[in-house]
Amino acid sequence: MTRSINTVKIIDSNIDSAADKKSAATEVDFEVQAIQPTTDNQLIHLLIAHEDPNEANKIKNIFKNSGWIVNAHRITSVEDLDESLRNQTWNILLAFGHSKLYLPAVIGNAIKKNDAQLRAIYLDDEYSSTNALQIFRCGFCDYLTLPEHDRLLYVASREIKSQEDHRVAFAAQSVMAETNARSQLLMDSTADAVAYVIDGMIVHSNNAFSEQLNFQSPDELDCLPFIDLISTEDHHRVKPLLRKYQFGKQEESNITIDIVKADTDSMQAELLLAMASFEGEACTQIILRSIIDNNSLNSADFDLEMIQSLEGKGSLFFASITSNAVQRKKLGLHNHLRLIKEIGCLLRDFIPTEATVFDYLKESWIVVIPDDYKHEATELATELCNRVNLATIGNGEQCITPSIAVGISKYGVAGITIENALDQAFKASAEKQMDGSSGYKVFAPKIDNAEGAEALRSALELNRLRIKYQPIIALQNQSQHAYDALLYIENDAGSDDIADTLIASLGIEKTNAELDRWMISEIISTLTASDNENIQLNIPLTASAIMDDSFYAWLAARLDSSNIENASLSFSITASDATDYENNALSLIKQFKEAGHPVCITNANTDYIDLIKKLLPDTLKLSAHLTEKMTSEKAEPELIKNMIKFANENNATCIADGVNSAGDLAQLWQTGIGYVQGNYLQAPQENMDYDFSDIG
Repeated sequence: MTRSINTVKIIDSNIDSAADKKSAATEVDFEVQAIQPTTDNQLIHLLIAHEDPNEANKIKNIFKNSGWIVNAHRITSVEDLDESLRNQTWNILLAFGHSKLYLPAVIGNAIKKNDAQLRAIYLDDEYSSTNALQIFRCGFCDYLTLPEHDRLLYVASREIKSQEDHRVAFAAQSVMAETNARSQLLMDSTADAVAYVIDGMIVHSNNAFSEQLNFQSPDELDCLPFIDLISTEDHHRVKPLLRKYQFGKQEESNITIDIVKADTDSMQAELLLAMASFEGEACTQIILRSIIDNNSLNSADFDLEMIQSLEGKGSLFFASITSNAVQRKKLGLHNHLRLIKEIGCLLRDFIPTEATVFDYLKESWIVVIPDDYKHEATELATELCNRVNLATIGNGEQCITPSIAVGISKYGVAGITIENALDQAFKASAEKQMDGSSGYKVFAPKIDNAEGAEALRSALELNRLRIKYQPIIALQNQSQHAYDALLYIENDAGSDDIADTLIASLGIEKTNAELDRWMISEIISTLTASDNENIQLNIPLTASAIMDDSFYAWLAARLDSSNIENASLSFSITASDATDYENNALSLIKQFKEAGHPVCITNANTDYIDLIKKLLPDTLKLSAHLTEKMTSEKAEPELIKNMIKFANENNATCIADGVNSAGDLAQLWQTGIGYVQGNYLQAPQENMDYDFSDIG
């Protein structure tokens, strides 16, 4: 137990007499205090190197009885020691003097090998100065004897706090290092020529600054008086400014002067001066911008008003050169200007004549491609990047392979104006540049929160709709390969969701039948390209298509222009939609039947028997809830059997939907149903490649 000295009081003023009068002197008062964890309910991750579980439990109890929360593991072998250090994080490792297996050298080597950030404490049977020295040499942080329980708690608390302090310091150091690195990278990679001046001397400059002045490197400018770079005629204008900035008496300003280069040539330039800080010391930041003839390459401007005036739909590219400071230094100023010119020419030669190209500042281009020119934006961007990568700029050691980062956005669709598209393409290009590689990044607008016609329009315009196919499988003989076409929508996370929510949010406006037209057109294209002539596809129709009087005429014309047999396309209507729009459904079904298209009523159950008798469909797809009830605790097999009997009496094929397990299939087999469908047999796929010989 630790003891703290409270007071030592000398009663007699005479020290000698006080020493003799032992009874008069107050004895040293030792107060016993239990060592508590540094915080309430402190958690300790404890690794115990001992063969005996009882000894390990004793150690754990010492901590638990003092209010610690203990997560402990007793090492069972040297291999377990390695694995524990490698795969988990620990605060303290305890080793013991009477352990024969876990010697200090073994533990020290294991900690070093695994670079484990824990603190090792050695508990000896009795104190030995020789042992203590060896223990510290093995990398242990402290040496105690077994009876020193309170000291053990104190040392553990101290080391855990030390670990936490180390983590905080390391995190702060990492943040500071990262911040410094980013600041340096930003300065080195910026196209601006930047220098920092303290007391009139240049203390730091970037590559762009040295290149502008024809110096070999920024090092040549270190400790150079800034005034030496200014023409003599302008000294009287610059010196007062520098003095004002030195004393912090000047706000940001700019001045046009003549600059003297390393080769004594001069050029006209604009200086932008501002207060700044360099390595914690106040300084003056100077940005140097050369003034070049307005007809030269670098001053080509982009006309925002002209871009905003462009109408219609299309794709917008924002292409930027990805050369960094190292590459620019390697190229030199002359070759860098040549790089900009050659990529600009290459881009203009590649882009179709229907497109418009704008120069943006020095190293970027805006390309606007209208939808009048049929194109795939990502394919164009890939080809453009490849062409740039094949070019070479410079000679010998100065030669580099250029690359560009292209941001892509649609405009005129999903409410995206051309100004929005420019902003998003700019951001996408910047994000691609941060990857450090050539290529493109596409801006993907969010549509998850949209509903109804707006959601449909966005999904169609942004190409977010997908069609997947699920087989309809006969339990006996099957001569035709039947599939259901199911509609999916790509969500903002990039995965596909069933489009039931989108369809449910649509009203019955005829314009929403555009979804049905799109789906049918895609399916006709798929069937036309398929080698399998034995496929029958069932296409679901929305309420909008049922209510659109012009829908069937459009369908007939679309099929006339293809080689698809009418019998290859079956159309399905939900039982609830057929009920809600009965007259229109009857009329449309009649037209389908007259043209030779099979008709299916889906989500059917006993509630719709009277309606189904009027509609006379070729196929009944039973509600998936009926399949669920077959295998539930309160199974109702008679419901499906009655529907099968009803379908047979009305010359309709019966399909059981929602077969999601072997139990579902086994139960349905006993009912005598002809066809089944569900994820157990095959989930919806992008291709129609099911092996129909699997069942039957």
